[in-house]
Amino acid sequence: MLRGQTAPLSPNEEIVLRRIALGVAQPEDLSIRHVRRLEDLALIRRNKTGLELTPLGWSRYEALPRATRPTNGTGDPLTRALMQFLPRPPENDTF
Repeated sequence: MLRGQTAPLSPNEEIVLRRIALGVAQPEDLSIRHVRRLEDLALIRRNKTGLELTPLGWSRYEALPRATRPTNGTGDPLTRALMQFLPRPPENDTF
């Protein structure tokens, strides 16, 4: 069994996983520490435009409570609008 399937995620790592899945965050808005941990667990990977979930990451995301799979890479308009009100990580802890 892959470690990424069973390793516990902190609440903040779960939030980063959700944001990447929904496409509502820019990489520079995410904590580099949480991004690295999700990469180590093979839940996310870098692509040409930023970050994306791996197949294992999608499986893990869909197992989260209230997880919804987006229909496209742009994310829900309401969620994107609300993201502007969430606090950003400290400058020295960004991607």
